[in-house]
Amino acid sequence: RIKRYKRNAETLRKGLKNLGLEFYLPKQYRSNIVAYVMLPKGIKFKYIHDKLKKNGFVIYPGKGPLTKKAMHIANIGTIDKKAIKQFLQTLKTIMQGRA
Repeated sequence: RIKRYKRNAETLRKGLKNLGLEFYLPKQYRSNIVAYVMLPKGIKFKYIHDKLKKNGFVIYPGKGPLTKKAMHIANIGTIDKKAIKQFLQTLKTIMQGRA
């Protein structure tokens, strides 16, 4: 399970980076079960959350002073590489304003 979470995290992080999203934590502090990224410029959490939820994905807001600046994206449980790729494609569409 630990190896699968690590592979999932690598897939998710690579995809988020390719979308131009900035990670909150330096590499050495990142988790293999959740990604913490800053929100894209000009897009509010609620907008992204609601669009993703309509497509079957759930994300969580940043905590404390990052509530309106970041989002948490989990990759644990039964999530697999295919689901992560679908999530990333949906997020890309949302960020481009096409969703």
